[in-house]
Amino acid sequence: MAKPTAVDTLLSIGRIDIEDAQDAAVIARKARKSTGAHIPELHTPAEDLEFYTQAILESDGSVCEIDGRVIGFILWNEDWIYHLYVLPEFHRQGIGTALLQAALDSMQSEVVQLWTFQANIGAIAFYETRGFAIVESTDGSRNKESMPDHRLVLVLE
Repeated sequence: MAKPTAVDTLLSIGRIDIEDAQDAAVIARKARKSTGAHIPELHTPAEDLEFYTQAILESDGSVCEIDGRVIGFILWNEDWIYHLYVLPEFHRQGIGTALLQAALDSMQSEVVQLWTFQANIGAIAFYETRGFAIVESTDGSRNKESMPDHRLVLVLE
C-alpha cells in the first residue's frame, strides 16, 4: 500500500487573509532556502512579514492547510502569479498543484504569467509540467536578487 501524502489527509484550500501573513513570510523564507538555487536573503524576517502583509492586502490568494496548519500559499493579480510557496517537507505531495489550480480557477485571464529564477530548476520543471513555457530570459539586472530569471506563460483554453 502506498504511503499517504498530504493530499490524502485533511487538506483544505481557502482564501488567504491578513492573519496568514506571518505563516506566508515563514513559508516563503523556508521554501526559498530549500531550492538549492542560493537565492540571497535580502530582508530580515520582520521585513518579510511587512512585505507579505502588504502583498496579501494587494493581491488575491489562497492558502493550503492541513489540520488547521498553513503549509503553502499562492498570490496573484489579474494574469500574474507572484508567489507560490509550500513548506519544503510538503513538496512533491500535490500541494503546489492544488494551489496553482485554485488560482487558475479564479483568474479571469486567458494567459497567465510568472517569473522564476533560472537556478530554481525545481520550479521551472513544476511549471513546465503544468503547461507553462519559458518566453523570456533575463540576466537578473531587473530583479533585486540580481539573479538570472525566466518569464513563463500559460495559455488557458
